[in-house]
Amino acid sequence: MFAFVDPQKSLGHGGEIQQCTALAWNKQTDLLIAGRGDGLLLLRNMGSKNRRSGTWAAGTSEAAKTEDQGLVNHKLEIRSIAWNPKFDVVATGDLGGIVTVWKLEESTGIWENFMATRAVQVAVMGMEWTKDGECIGIVYETGSIMVGKIDGMKLWSAEQKYARIPAWSPDGSILLVGTSLGQIFIYDKGSNNVGLVALTRRPEEKPSDSLLIDMKWRPNSTPDGGKSSDPNLAVAFEDGKCFLLQGEDDPGPTMIQVPMMLTCIDWSADGKLLAVGGKGRKTAAKPEGTAQLMLYSSYGRQELIMRFEQKNMYGLSWNATGLRIAVIMDGLLSFLTVKRPLKFCFFENILAYTCAKDDKEDALLVLFNCKTERKVTVNHYSGQGMLSLAAGPDFCVAGAKVLKENSHQQGSFSCLEFRQTGESATSRWETNERYFHIDDSHGFIDTKQKRQRVLEISVDPISAMTCSKDVLVVGRESGNIVRYRLPQMTWEREYTAVLAKAKKLGLNKDSSRLLLLNQEGQCCMYALSETKLAKDAPPVKDVKLNLERHGIWNFAWAEDDLELFVVAHKNSAVIYRNRDPEEPIANEGYFCQFKNLEIRGGLCG
Repeated sequence: MFAFVDPQKSLGHGGEIQQCTALAWNKQTDLLIAGRGDGLLLLRNMGSKNRRSGTWAAGTSEAAKTEDQGLVNHKLEIRSIAWNPKFDVVATGDLGGIVTVWKLEESTGIWENFMATRAVQVAVMGMEWTKDGECIGIVYETGSIMVGKIDGMKLWSAEQKYARIPAWSPDGSILLVGTSLGQIFIYDKGSNNVGLVALTRRPEEKPSDSLLIDMKWRPNSTPDGGKSSDPNLAVAFEDGKCFLLQGEDDPGPTMIQVPMMLTCIDWSADGKLLAVGGKGRKTAAKPEGTAQLMLYSSYGRQELIMRFEQKNMYGLSWNATGLRIAVIMDGLLSFLTVKRPLKFCFFENILAYTCAKDDKEDALLVLFNCKTERKVTVNHYSGQGMLSLAAGPDFCVAGAKVLKENSHQQGSFSCLEFRQTGESATSRWETNERYFHIDDSHGFIDTKQKRQRVLEISVDPISAMTCSKDVLVVGRESGNIVRYRLPQMTWEREYTAVLAKAKKLGLNKDSSRLLLLNQEGQCCMYALSETKLAKDAPPVKDVKLNLERHGIWNFAWAEDDLELFVVAHKNSAVIYRNRDPEEPIANEGYFCQFKNLEIRGGLCG
């Protein structure tokens, strides 16, 4: 997974938003609203209009067609913004306690002040609508909690000292109210305080001595709160502690220690990624620390880290597609483009990729013939989703974990080979398995020992790998690179700390050059020695060759040229011959093939 800063930074009549204090991206209509320190609100559509033709897609609502608008009612700093998930309504709150509800006027396409209230003359700390859009919960700086309906009728109120953040359960039956001291109180529909959310396994433990900065339910949580094995509630503290819970009554939440001071979090629209933002720890090189953004899976696995030149990050919000993030850094609004890892491969004019079925991720394999435009869809045999795809000369191989019969426990790994014939796909099982451990240099593991040895976790796990017909190269979390000779699978050499946590590796045609790319968008080339098999080939020295570019998220070697490769740099593709770049070409797609000076790619979404 990779991300880069989008060149587009303007919002609102072509000008920069100075002193942006709050923002919210509507995950249904892709409308973005940002508030400033002087109370002005700027609203803009960020995705429904076709960039090339300048026209709106068929069926686009009036709300989605909204262009830049300035909303004026507040006089003080905007502190909180909450989109209604069902209706064309957005609520905004400021430093003086004024809450304004803005509603789209269908006849004019203009957002107007529908309702404005001031319950108390103190700052609005947080607001959130229920999932059905009928009710809103508001928390003020004094600890006052207000719950009202969309028509303005007050339902109930309560007082909770140090109250800071509200969060409705997915079914709207309870309201969670977090305090600055780290406690999370549970209120039912009748305003009764019915308990506390436990953030530790033992009641006597404190989750954190730091400030509670935010808590959010996953957008795709089930109506009953998601009583499943998937965490669906994130709670974050300023000191970097972030808890992932399976509902408000989870007895054993997962805790992530994020290596920075947190200021904001937000789930992607599909609930697969949690973005956390804040300020990195002080280092000798950066004594004041700088703004950072990290992405985690819903299970707490780190997927991405980005470091910025700005000092502070104050807010962030995902868009509707989960491919862009708006962030506030040092008072200015910036946009990040996220490139998610896709499972696809390309062979013989056929693009193979995975897609979801019945809410099961990657349960289907699609084989699309780019010449005949014939599409073959294959139901995944285990229904558990494919882990990876790789292409051969005229076939592709899918890898997955298989469930044991009559059990919910995962069994062994399996591979399945697919070939497209007309409008059907043939497949066969691959069952010949040989094992070796990455920490060993003596080849394959003996059959009697392989089970125990394979289950041993390495302190330096694999982060990426690539191979040719002669060489297998494995990248490790530390940055070390291990090289093996194929097909004997004999250990040849290990290179120390080439590029830490490489996420993608690629060998050129004769395996003499290796490209490495890490999750921070850094790319380098390594010259491998003794990899050419020709007797008259001159020896190649082991040399690390840096590419002076950041923001790289993909690359591909040419299939018919030893020195030619292409990299995806932000929204462009740059072709290199050895290390000499050509003029960039506009590009937003994923590379499928580079051959005969022609680049084939696919677009996501």
